[in-house]
Order: sequence, then structure tokens, then C-alpha cells
Amino acid sequence: MFDVRKIKFNEPAFHEEAYKKWGRDYPRDFFDRQQQKAAVQDVLLDLNVRRAIFIYGERRAGKTSMLQYLVTKFQNEYPTAVLASLPYHGVSSATKFFQELEKVLCNTLPAASSGSNSEHLSASHIQTDIIPKLQENGFRPILIYIDEFDNLLRELRKTSPNDANEVLGFFLTLIENPDLPVKTTFTTVQPLDATGFTSPLSTKALHLVMSPFEEEDAIDMMQTMLKTGVTWDDLISILDIKAICRLAGCWPYFLKALLTHLAQTEPSPQWLDQAKEKTLRDVNVSNTLMHVYQNHFDEDERAVMLWLANEGGKLTNEKLSLTVPSLLPAAQQLEKRFFLKEEEDGIVFRTDILYDWFKHWGEFKEEWKKYRYKTLPIKGTEPLRY
Repeated sequence: MFDVRKIKFNEPAFHEEAYKKWGRDYPRDFFDRQQQKAAVQDVLLDLNVRRAIFIYGERRAGKTSMLQYLVTKFQNEYPTAVLASLPYHGVSSATKFFQELEKVLCNTLPAASSGSNSEHLSASHIQTDIIPKLQENGFRPILIYIDEFDNLLRELRKTSPNDANEVLGFFLTLIENPDLPVKTTFTTVQPLDATGFTSPLSTKALHLVMSPFEEEDAIDMMQTMLKTGVTWDDLISILDIKAICRLAGCWPYFLKALLTHLAQTEPSPQWLDQAKEKTLRDVNVSNTLMHVYQNHFDEDERAVMLWLANEGGKLTNEKLSLTVPSLLPAAQQLEKRFFLKEEEDGIVFRTDILYDWFKHWGEFKEEWKKYRYKTLPIKGTEPLRY
């Protein structure tokens, strides 16, 4: 058995699990994505470029890791920079948001702490107060970054649609003001307009999508990570490396999950199958997939995924086009989001382990009963092209 302690994991769940279990520490390297990192750094580090940065991707796609990478780069480039991280948890109104922002700034900017008493002020009054203080900070670069920005906006929208628009408008004001040395970076699952938010901020931003790796890059990552007593040649003589890529859909998260369990399983003809079963039972993986299913899919997308799993992992275009009209665009959207892929005359799961998870899921039958009505053929419907 090769040693899991010698595998580097930069995905938080598995890195921390290995760190705590084995008492070993490794740098949280961010593997590859060189072109993406270069493009976003050019925007981030040039204070004259007035653009926001949006990092998109599904759960465990690497959004937060990329955000942390950029924060470190900004701090290294500007050692005196002000770093303002704003969590979305507990922020239920625009007023609360601006109060939290002012608190963060008060800890680092002398100008922001002088005469600050926003407890009973409205959101617009606090905004009016914050911007002059940002200008008075001695031109120290400021990076305001928010992980899960879409969740924050949804929480604000529950209070009032105007609250979300007010926060978006504030960030637009920041990037349009040439006298403010402020950079802004956000992570979201999907683009703002796909989640019901429209703002000129989107048109004045760099958009970075955290997509799966190409197969060549996925294999390169595995070679880099597997610093073990087993050589790469020995490893591929036992394992079908392309089968690992198919199982993971070339998503780094699932690759690392599989490699974690391969590392803890004795090599044998059933090595990959055993590691796959352990991966499916891993609480981190199952919680991730459950979270995606419950929170990142709408009802039509759930129906497509359940139907696909029930059909053995493949749906023909003809079957898909004979059901309710909304399922076809839902399937196309899932393909754009890298959950599905087109193959021959239909669609299949991009990530085989997602199909296996549905088959193992104890609530699958009940969920399928709930959504099956959407998949029934509609009489008189002509087939549509996928």
C-alpha cells in the first residue's frame, strides 16, 4: 500500500482530513489553470483596471481555492494592502451588509474608524459615509472579496429586492470611481443573470469559470500528486487511468477523492472498484453531491438527472424531446455546467461517480416517483432537436 501522507491535497475537505488524520502538513498548492490565473492576475494587480472579478463554478469546483490564491497574490504585490473579507452568513439586509463592511474597514483604516457610528443609520447613509473614508486611506490598495456572493444576494432578496440591488450598485460605484484604489472579487455558482440578478456590474467584470480539467491536465495532476513509494509506471500497470478520469469527469475534487481512497486500499484487480465504493460512502463526497442536488438544481434539472440515472445513464434525444418543453433547455443547461455531456444520439453523465451516487442513494426511488410525471411523453408532441 502506498502512503496517503505523501499525497498533496489542496481541496480543503480532503487536505484537512489527511492533515488531521496523519499529522502531516503540506502547502496548499493550486494546481495548473495557468492561463486563468494569468488573466485574472492582470486585472487584479493593476489598480488602474476598473473591473470586478467573478469566479464561477459548481460546489467543490475550486472557486474558494482560486479566491484564496488571488488574495495571497494581492497581498504579496501590495504588502500594505487592506484585505476586507465579508461572509454572507448572518447578513440579511443592505443595512447589515454595510455595517459589517464598515466594521471590517474600521479595523484597518484609521479614517474609517474616526467618527464611525453606523448602528442606527440607513444603508444609503452608511454608503455615503464609507466612500470618502476609502479615499482618505493614503492610497493603500484595498481588496474586498466575498465568497458565495450569490448566497448573500439571495439572503438580501428575501428581505427586499432593493437590498440586493443596493449592494450591487455600491460595488459598481467602487469600480467606476478612478480615485478609489479598490479591487473587488466574488465567487458564485452561476453568473448573476442566471440566478435572477441583473446589474451593469456584470458587464464591467472579468468572468472566470472553474470548469473541469482536460484529460491531459487531469492525468498530469495525478502524476504530480502521487508522490508515493509506487512509481507512476507501476501504478498505471494496475489501474486504468482513463477510467479514473471518467469516474471523476476530470473534476479535481473527485480525482482527489478517488486518489485518497486508492491510497488507503490494497492494490488488487478490484482496486479502483473498491476505492470507488469507499468514495461513494465518504461523508464529504455524499454531502457535496446532496448539497448540489438540493440547492443547485431546479425542479426540471432534478427531473433530468433522476430520469437519466433511471435510464441507466443515457437518455436519447428523442425521448427527451417528447416530454414537457422545459426539460430540453434544462438538459442543455446541465451540459453547459459540466454535469452532462452529449454523446452520439443522446446525453450521458459527464461524471460517472455522480451516476453511481444516484444508484446508491437511499432516497432515489422516492425522488424519482416525485419527478417522474415530468418525463412522461406528451401525446401529439413532435420530436425536437437537442
